[in-house]
Amino acid sequence: MKQFLLSISILFLTLFCHAQELRIVKDNVKCSYGLKDKTGNWVIEPNYILIQEYNSGCFLVKDVLGEGMLSPKGEWIIECKYDRFDVGIEKWQLIRGAHSERLRPKATKSFFVIGIIGDRKSLLNSRGESIVEMALADKCMLDDGKHFLIHHSDPVRSSYIDTSGNIRIDKIPGVVLPFREKAHALHGDGREYYGSGEVNGHVRLINRNGDDLLNQEFDKALLLTRNRIAFERDSCYGVMLTNGAVIIRPKYRREERLGPPNVYTYGWVIFDKQGRRGVMNSGGYVLLVPKYDEISILEKGNGSQGGWIVSAGGKSGTIDTYGNWLVPLKFEQLIPFYALRRDWTHFQTNYMVLSNGKWGYLIPEVDSVPGQFFDSLIPITSYKQRMGQLIGRGFITKQNGKYGILHPDGSVYSPCIYDDYVRSRSLNEHHFLYRGHELKEFAFKHIITEERIWKAYLKVEDEIIFTEGSIYVSARLSSDRKRISSINQDVTYNVRHGNMHVIGIDTASMYLKIYNSETSKKIAVPNIEEISQFSDNLFTIRTSDYHHGLVDKDGNIILDTLYFRFEKNKESSDIWAYQQIKASVYKWTLFDTTGKQILPDLFDTRFEVNSGDQLLAIDRRVGIFDTKNYRWKIKPEHPCLIKTVGGFYDLVASNGKKGIMRPDGSYLLDPIYDSIILLSSDLYKGGVRNKGVVHEIRWLARQGNNEVLVDQNGKQLASKKTVRAFKESLMFADTLLTVKENIFRNYPVLDYSPSLHFLRGLTMDQIRRKRKELWINPILKSCVYDSINSGWEARKSNCSVYYNSISLGEKSESPEFQKVQRMCLCAQGNTQDRNTFISHRLISIGPLFVTVSKDYIMRNDWDHMRIKQLYAPPRYKHWNFIMKDGKAVSIELDDIFPKDKVLMREFIIALKKRDDLELECSSVETMIEMIGGKFSLSNQGVHLYLSQYNNYSNSYVELIIPTDNLAKHSGSSWIVPILKN
Repeated sequence: MKQFLLSISILFLTLFCHAQELRIVKDNVKCSYGLKDKTGNWVIEPNYILIQEYNSGCFLVKDVLGEGMLSPKGEWIIECKYDRFDVGIEKWQLIRGAHSERLRPKATKSFFVIGIIGDRKSLLNSRGESIVEMALADKCMLDDGKHFLIHHSDPVRSSYIDTSGNIRIDKIPGVVLPFREKAHALHGDGREYYGSGEVNGHVRLINRNGDDLLNQEFDKALLLTRNRIAFERDSCYGVMLTNGAVIIRPKYRREERLGPPNVYTYGWVIFDKQGRRGVMNSGGYVLLVPKYDEISILEKGNGSQGGWIVSAGGKSGTIDTYGNWLVPLKFEQLIPFYALRRDWTHFQTNYMVLSNGKWGYLIPEVDSVPGQFFDSLIPITSYKQRMGQLIGRGFITKQNGKYGILHPDGSVYSPCIYDDYVRSRSLNEHHFLYRGHELKEFAFKHIITEERIWKAYLKVEDEIIFTEGSIYVSARLSSDRKRISSINQDVTYNVRHGNMHVIGIDTASMYLKIYNSETSKKIAVPNIEEISQFSDNLFTIRTSDYHHGLVDKDGNIILDTLYFRFEKNKESSDIWAYQQIKASVYKWTLFDTTGKQILPDLFDTRFEVNSGDQLLAIDRRVGIFDTKNYRWKIKPEHPCLIKTVGGFYDLVASNGKKGIMRPDGSYLLDPIYDSIILLSSDLYKGGVRNKGVVHEIRWLARQGNNEVLVDQNGKQLASKKTVRAFKESLMFADTLLTVKENIFRNYPVLDYSPSLHFLRGLTMDQIRRKRKELWINPILKSCVYDSINSGWEARKSNCSVYYNSISLGEKSESPEFQKVQRMCLCAQGNTQDRNTFISHRLISIGPLFVTVSKDYIMRNDWDHMRIKQLYAPPRYKHWNFIMKDGKAVSIELDDIFPKDKVLMREFIIALKKRDDLELECSSVETMIEMIGGKFSLSNQGVHLYLSQYNNYSNSYVELIIPTDNLAKHSGSSWIVPILKN
């Protein structure tokens, strides 16, 4: 029984909780917001400017009087009177758009928010009660979940209250730091250094009532731990417990931290009254008594502290962490050098020391002074991430102008016999040392040094190219050519092209150096920045101004650097060269491999030799060229020839007339027509043939008001009835078979999909039969054809308007030439499916009515930008036709609603039924204007389409006025029988 009652209770609570789920609803007519429950009843009437939901479940309400707050149940917590709320104490967030699912509301019982009015604000609890008021600039923070700490501004004061508003500290001057879980906190005059917990100026330790616990003041203080205070008094540092016991008495100034700011183990530099320096650790204990001029950290080989480097009286030395001298104060300069021991795991701290202007290498474990001094010591080091240390690998020594190498253990690897050195650009630990014509590379390993001699790969005049593997360096010789004067590691490549040896230097304004590999002499090809292989025996050269030429394997020029580029032919060795003839005029010329010009013509575009008949242009006149026998089948006399299906060509003559040419160059249609449109073909648009099929191609040719239908054999069908029947067969084609039959239709095809939604689940044959039955009224079908065809005729006949915004050629081109070029574009467009941008859809149909939509489909391409200028939004339109007195007539919205008040009343009723919408605020009159007469008919009623257009989308909201409502109005009832029939 108990179990049963428990189940009933749980079910009741579940239903109750679900019943309380509220949603924000916008009244689009009044442009106001309210709250509805799950049953659709108003919990909060839509009388407010805006309602938003917090992730706590509470609602933010905005009214003309201000902002207020509702509970998750829709009960008023705070009335609308505040300018805004600050919910940072609770870290609430408003649920916005896509985040509504991710930020699920969380139930809350008690909370605190700040309500702001003008320059004042109030701390409010979950009952809407004001706990305390403060200035807008004051800061309020929840301290331990039970108290609030308030920092007042101008002047700086602090208050401490509990969550019920009881005052424990009332506006005492200065800043009180948070207590958190402690019974004490610091209080001082100055502001806290935020994030550090430090406060300055007459600092005291107080309890939660503001009482002084120590009866002492500090200049600056910081709580190191729960019961330990670090403080400064008279600029001297000390440490004290919270019970008043002094651990470190303030004696020295502490100003500089040793080591990085985030490493506290290194301690601080302290100063006595004379300004001498010492060291104090982070706990306040003096490690070095102040008596030095400079102090810095001495690290061990593993990066930990090994002591200090100190200086006094111009001498430097080192002291370990126990205060013992490692290196006495007797050297002018001292630099640590960390050498890896032989066991490869421990470091040895040695030093580079300067004494009497000479540098020596000191190993304290061996001797107290260096065994040898040099003019200069160049340390070779590298950082190893695994070891976490800068490792000393050795030295390059200099003595009497010569260079040598010293090991990390102090032994001499090479005496000072080399003329100079340079560091390797690829490896930091590698260095080149050279003398005479000898070049050596030394690799400074952790303990040992390795060397390798570079081989002289090529000796030419005043330069030697050295190589090691696939790497090259260039050595410049001295004026007497007896020794190396400098090393250039910027050799990007060193390759051979035929007998040409090419050296590339990665230096600004440095040209390639080309030598004959047999004679070692420089080849006189000036100002070349790049050379590459063009064919087996030819090479392309490029100048700094990106002109190209061709040379043979010995560097002899075949084609001078007059061209922009060269192209090879697939079927022959002939060469295409691209050259500028005059400003903005470029031509292609055909040469053989010896540089002899093969054809006298300069072509606008190149072609592949032996690739059949090609459309080629010379001076913007197009012809058909036989690329095998090098002859013109059709001379380049026409402004444009356009290859279409079946090998046929559309042509535009100089006078702008159009015709059709057969593949052999004869005319299928003489160029006497104003326009020629490819209507359909059972070939792919690319001209791919279906084997074993008798192909049918149809063109529509116009001359004045006359039009003829022409097939691929030149047969003309001039009957208007025949032309119309053929167009209808295309428009009302079986779109289910269009792809299967591979039929290209350059004509509008009606999309049945919107009107066939009720045919889901039927077979293809059933769908075709049902769709055929839709057109039981041939008069309506004919009316739809006329409407779509007239728009298509206008676009095709006036297609030059489509290209008016296009800039063709140079500004100097004549208007006649511009006109002909646009005609060429029109002719090309008439062979392609330009209806891609326009979609005609059958929205609904009945025995006595039909609705067809015309949509402009936008895409992010150049054609999209042109058509967007032609067809400004809204980009869709509805045609509605009904049968009246035995004729199909077009109707507008005014015909159904002759009175605006009726349309407005029905629009409001339809809009109120759609509480899922959140439209932009506008008057009902404006929204009706946004409909713009766009509507459709169905047996359910009249469908209105409210545009929601922006720069990113073009959508609309569909609202329906049912036939029952239409029947109530005398001016609209006439259409009900038409829709219901």
